[in-house]
Parts: sequence; structure tokens; C-alpha cells
Amino acid sequence: MVNVIPEGIYISDIDNKNINYSNKVLSELLQFNDFNVINLEDELKLQVANKNAENINFKRKSIKDKYGQDTYIECGEMLIEINKKMNKIGIVRDITEQVKAETIEREIEIKKKEHKIKSEFFVNISHELKTPLNVITSSNQLLEIMNKEYITKNPNSEISKSVDIVKKHTYMLMGLIDNIMDLAKLESQFHECNKDNYNIVSIVEDVCDEFSKYVGVNGIEILFDTDEEERIADVDPDDIEKIILTLLSMVIRYSYSNSIINVDLSSTRGKTNIAIKNKGGYDYDRYINDQERRSLDIGVTVAKSIIELYNGKIDIKVGSKKDIEVEIDIEVNENMQEYKKRVKLDGDDFIYTEYLRMCNF
Repeated sequence: MVNVIPEGIYISDIDNKNINYSNKVLSELLQFNDFNVINLEDELKLQVANKNAENINFKRKSIKDKYGQDTYIECGEMLIEINKKMNKIGIVRDITEQVKAETIEREIEIKKKEHKIKSEFFVNISHELKTPLNVITSSNQLLEIMNKEYITKNPNSEISKSVDIVKKHTYMLMGLIDNIMDLAKLESQFHECNKDNYNIVSIVEDVCDEFSKYVGVNGIEILFDTDEEERIADVDPDDIEKIILTLLSMVIRYSYSNSIINVDLSSTRGKTNIAIKNKGGYDYDRYINDQERRSLDIGVTVAKSIIELYNGKIDIKVGSKKDIEVEIDIEVNENMQEYKKRVKLDGDDFIYTEYLRMCNF
């Protein structure tokens, strides 16, 4: 019976310290090592065996196996009376895998702390960058207001061009800072989600309708189509809006004038698929050679990280240098009928800001 126990067991004479018995597990565990490697007399206070035998004190030791590799064991002893004579009974466990797992856990914790410090650094430096950027933005707005009449009459003047250039780059830099902060929060698991049941169809459609107002001046048309008017999911509408805006911006920014962007929403069991497509009107070469796409690339990374919070995924396919398709999958609740209607604050110009930042042609 003792030989089927998965732990090494031995009994030794307390007077002459001879090993009177050991099971097969212990012999295999110690291999050619001497029993002295588990001598714990000087290290543990032995206790007489009683009903609370689980209170045995264990000591960890490192030994070499027959290949010279480190093997970790855990040893414990207690006193027990056998035939009116006190003996030591010992238990030896192989904890090599446990020690390896603990080592990995410690390394992971160290990496987490290092990552947290790095993330906090990026968040803090992003806040610091926002202060001078806000000053530049405010100064440019003041300059624009003070010269409003002149700029209106002379749109091609140097001052008009300077105001537009500063405005464009401050929007881009602000977006880059926001994306860095969002990415740092997501990687540190500090991203806040105000989830509730919302109709994804209306969120996506509203974004497309609002965005169409601004890209229409370039002849770009956004066509939204859905196979259902209601599709309920437990989401934060701000997250969904950000994902759609970022990916829609990526397609629109590098689309030719007078091209058509199709946004199709379809449903499968437990999933909603949103496809953003431009067939024949996408300039892939322009995307590759764009030196100002860093903010967009970070934004796409943020969007992919956010969608993972909803057990979804984003897949970007470039069929040719003139075709692109972005697929977004989101989990939905097929049994949910009631949902909240999203209420946007008056003066919320997030979509217009995104247009200026990402799709300034």
C-alpha cells in the first residue's frame, strides 16, 4: 500500500539513524544520492505523531539527479512509536515542477511591475506633453479669431495656411498622445468600460451618417447597409464608436476622391460582423509611403486591444493595391430584447475632430 503512494516514505531508527524502510518512490527519487541528503535533525523540530499529522514542518532541498540536473525536494519528519520504540517517519516530495512554476510566477510579477512602471511613464509624459500642446492650440485659435475676417477673404494667404497647418498638426499630435495613453491603459488593464446593453446597429449607423457630412466634400460616399435593425450587445458605446471611427478613418484617408466606402453589418449566431470595404478606390501605395500614419497605426492597435475586451477580433485584408476590407466581429446577446438608447452630449464634436485629425486631405 505504501508503494502506491506518490510520495517518498522512509522509516529510520532514532538511535542509530539507520534507514529501516523506504518505498520505491523514494528510491527512484534519490537515485544514487545518499539518504543523508534528507537528514533534517538539525533543521526541524520533530514532533510526536498525533491526530494533527498534517502539521509536519517541511524543508526544501536541492539535489542532483543522475544527469547532474537540479531536482528540488521537500522533506518532513515526525516521531512515531513502532513496537514500543521511537522511530522517525519521513515524507519526501518531488517539487521540481512546482519550483519551476513559482520561478515563472515571480518572473511574471517582475515583468508586470516593470510594465506598470513603463505604462505609468508613458501616461505621465503624455499628460506633460498635453500642457504645451494646449497652449499652442489656444494661441492658434486666438490668432484665427483675431484674423477671422482676413482669413475668410484671403483663404490662400500665408496666415491662413499657417493657421491650417498648426491646426492640422496639433490635432494629429493630440490624437497620437491620446492613443499612447489609451494603449498604456489597455496594456495595464486600466481601461474603463461603461458597459450596458446597446443596439450596435444604431451606433455604427450614426457614426457613418455623421462622418459622411465631412467626407462628402471630397466626393467620397459612405453607404451603410444592415440585415437587421436591432442587434444587442453588452458594450460601451464610446468603445464601439472609437473602433469604427479609427478603422473607417484608415480606409477613407487613403481612398481616392469620388470612391465609395461600403459599411455592411450582418449577423451570425452569437456574433455581429461589421465590414468596411473599398473595392477599387483604395491607394495602398499612399498608405505605405505616408510619413504621418504613426498615429493611425497606434490607433488601429488600440482598436484591436479594445475589441479583445469583447471577445471580438479585427481582420484587415488588402486584396490588391486598390482593394481593402476591414472585418470586425463582436459578440452579441441573441436573447436580449431591451436596450439603452445612447445619449450624446450637445456640442460633442469628437467625430469632427477625428475627421480633421485622420482624414485631412
